Amino acid sequence: MNSFTAFIVFLVVINISACNAYAGTLKFNATRDVWISAYPGEEEFNMGAADRLKLKGIQEMALLDFNLTSLNGKKIEKARLYFCNTSKKNKLRKIGISTVASPWVEGKSRGPFRDTIGKGATFLYSSYESQRWADERSDLTDVTMGMGHTWQHHTELRKEEGDWWSVDIAPELINALIAGKSYGLLIMDESGQTFANNYVFSRESKHSPYIMITSTDIRKNKPLRPDAELVSSMEHAHMDYGAAVLKVPIKEDIFAFDVFINNHEVPLWRIPKPGPKGIVHEIILDWLPPEQKVTTNISAVDELGQRSEPAVVSGYSSGTLQRITFQDRPSNGIIEKRNLNTRGEKEPSARHLKVWAVPDITKIDPILGHIISETVAEGFDKENSIWSEDGNVITLTGVRGEVVGFQLCIETENRDFEDIEVRLSFLDSKGGARISADSFNLYQVHYVKVKDKWYPELAVPMFDGKIDMKIFQKSIENRSNQLIFIDVNIPYEINPGLYNGKIIIMRKDKPERSLAINLDVKDIIMPQKLVFVPELNIYRGPGTAGTEKFLQAYRIAHEHRTVINRIPYSQDGRVHADMIPAITYSDGGEIKIDWADYDKRLGSLFDGTAFTEGGRKGIPVERFYLPFFENWPSELSSNYKYGITERKTQETISRHALDSPSLDEALTSEYKDRFVKIVREFKKHFEANGWSQTEFQFYLNNKWKWTDSSSWWNLDEPLSYDDWMALKFYGVLFQQAFGAKPSQFVFRADISRQRWQHDWLNGILNRMYVQSEDFFRYPDRARKLKEDGQIKFSVYGSLNDIDLPNQQTVMWCMCAYVEGADGVLPWQSLGGTKAFAFPDKNALIVNAKEEAGVDWVVSLRVKALRRCQQNVELLAILERENGFNREQIRDLFYGYFDMGKSGYYVDKMDRAVFKNVNVDKMEHFRKILINTILMYRTSRL
Repeated sequence: MNSFTAFIVFLVVINISACNAYAGTLKFNATRDVWISAYPGEEEFNMGAADRLKLKGIQEMALLDFNLTSLNGKKIEKARLYFCNTSKKNKLRKIGISTVASPWVEGKSRGPFRDTIGKGATFLYSSYESQRWADERSDLTDVTMGMGHTWQHHTELRKEEGDWWSVDIAPELINALIAGKSYGLLIMDESGQTFANNYVFSRESKHSPYIMITSTDIRKNKPLRPDAELVSSMEHAHMDYGAAVLKVPIKEDIFAFDVFINNHEVPLWRIPKPGPKGIVHEIILDWLPPEQKVTTNISAVDELGQRSEPAVVSGYSSGTLQRITFQDRPSNGIIEKRNLNTRGEKEPSARHLKVWAVPDITKIDPILGHIISETVAEGFDKENSIWSEDGNVITLTGVRGEVVGFQLCIETENRDFEDIEVRLSFLDSKGGARISADSFNLYQVHYVKVKDKWYPELAVPMFDGKIDMKIFQKSIENRSNQLIFIDVNIPYEINPGLYNGKIIIMRKDKPERSLAINLDVKDIIMPQKLVFVPELNIYRGPGTAGTEKFLQAYRIAHEHRTVINRIPYSQDGRVHADMIPAITYSDGGEIKIDWADYDKRLGSLFDGTAFTEGGRKGIPVERFYLPFFENWPSELSSNYKYGITERKTQETISRHALDSPSLDEALTSEYKDRFVKIVREFKKHFEANGWSQTEFQFYLNNKWKWTDSSSWWNLDEPLSYDDWMALKFYGVLFQQAFGAKPSQFVFRADISRQRWQHDWLNGILNRMYVQSEDFFRYPDRARKLKEDGQIKFSVYGSLNDIDLPNQQTVMWCMCAYVEGADGVLPWQSLGGTKAFAFPDKNALIVNAKEEAGVDWVVSLRVKALRRCQQNVELLAILERENGFNREQIRDLFYGYFDMGKSGYYVDKMDRAVFKNVNVDKMEHFRKILINTILMYRTSRL
């Protein structure tokens, strides 16, 4: 070798050595891992010492941790996670990886058991029974997959040698580990539609998971010290905590922040990721002692793990939110004494009729004559929140435009109800104003037998005030009474004040009883347009759209301050012909829509002309389903480029999960283009007609498991990652028609597992309907999605069973509202003729042509739904007029009913059960709520 060649070799060696000094790939074995189960009943189990990890959709997952301190200061080029299968039966394809925003304990349980010794992590606890993952009702989902300001990555497996598999990991997740901004990684199976039990070896085995990371050295100045400001913030204060906002102008690319308050580190799940350069980043500190000096230390952290010098900023926390003062707050619900302006006749002992009054949501046994389904004070027939036997007086309170309901219980000694008639007089005020008898609606209550007991259930209109013996149930042996339900429709234009009148009970055209009725009308206006919307979801009917029978059902719902919402298609992929316009397609792709019949059938619902009577005359329906779904306006199967055409079974769905391309790749451009074009045509036509008062909803209701379903996914109540991504795809497609700007065209979804939604639909979903039990278990999650994702929400479920108290329905709505919802939805609401004879929990509007000679009657539970809707409107008026927020209303509501922080619990049957409620206390709450609104108005004068 000559000297020149030796010199060249020397240079090459030097260069290779230099490269090795600045770049390389290193292997990191897992230092901790734990198998986590979210399966019901196993949420507190730890498997931290098990020799394997299980990955199964949203049921089973794993936490892994790695010591990456040697990579501090290095730039991450790429990373792959390797793990070894324990079985050939594994069905894995898609994997989700997330950072973890809370520290956790590996534990000592080989599982599945509660780790009382090692206190290892579980789905509910980061350290069993010692620490939740975030706040007091949190779980693992609160600090992973985008929640708790975490990073996430979704990828697919790659087969390696032997039984090994690998997945790529996005560099920012590794950066988070290096910078101390994650406590390990969460690993999830996102091919969840396979429902397969997938096992991989843990670090306790001979085949530990490991990461291969390629990095390069990089010289970079550490971040600048933040120029922060601490500002007191009443906007973010709570009932028991003050708040402040740490404002940080972003002047360079920043990966994360370290934040300390009074020398205590702020948890990662409370610190949002920095935004782009040029904005003022805000860190909300809303758990501070009120009106105290606060000192914060904040350092900027870059992706290499380098930290700036800390900025020390001091300021003061705000005070707490104002507690709302009731005008009249009883200690135990005792009913106030009345000023009796008008009295009825005392009962002569010789007469054989007894008549007394009860509130609208009370149930009375038709045989024994006592209150059923709830506990009330003794002597309820003599004295209750609306009735006093002393003077035979009914005392009601309402506001202008409100419908105030009550019931008369008519008892006869000889059980003879022939020729009984209820007559009502005018209600007159001293000032000469009058509420006519036409403002009253009377209903004969129909009873339904549940097991061995009869319950009041249906309200059949009484057009002449007479008990109709044709529908009177003589089959109820030994019955002693008949309930008459009476609605008082208080006119909007009436003057406030006290109105007096009489109710006469006639028998064979002779007066038998005279009751006084005093109605105190308060100067508050019940909104005509619903602020809180109870929807009656239906899947068919009520008759063909546009027919009189169809419109009558919508009218009866409308007058009860609810709205029917009919899903315009079926699970088998058929759109309902009466819910779409006539559309023709040319070979060249031109679309022609004939709107004439569509407008004739449905237009009156959208402009309000279908509603010609009552206090809400002319108000359009608040919500209405659009006909778009996966199989309309184009057929899915002929436009979905995926090979399986067999009937959807668990086996074919599993193959679909493992083999199918993404939706965007699999669907034809014609399918997507037609969808967007026709959505635009709908919006254009609706705007041209001035239909601006209705929220038109794009809703995907179908599930693959239903027979002949047109869907490959659970679009209703999504379960697996593919379900969520299908919803996201269609939501984005819907937005393309008109952009992301606010619109009355909204994308909505039914969510039964809101914690698994993560942040995947933020900015796409406009309204979510949260399953009732899930909502009442995790109301904080719904409010978080509302705040972060700008997602409004309602609650769906069922009204109370017929043999349960109707105030459960009232409390369902009111608790939903105070927890942040703006509507409720019973999932099925239409009942057939059989509902007259057999209990049907879902029969809320009932076909009554054969039994009662009218198209439709309502369940008394719809009357309860109206009662709660109006109660909520009063709460909303108090909130809106005084600038209160929902937390203050929640505090007021639960405080009155002595319910603690929440007024309910979820029982072993997954039902929300509401506590400390009886009908008198509920009625008294409504009255003092009205007085409180008026008190605050006076205080502002």
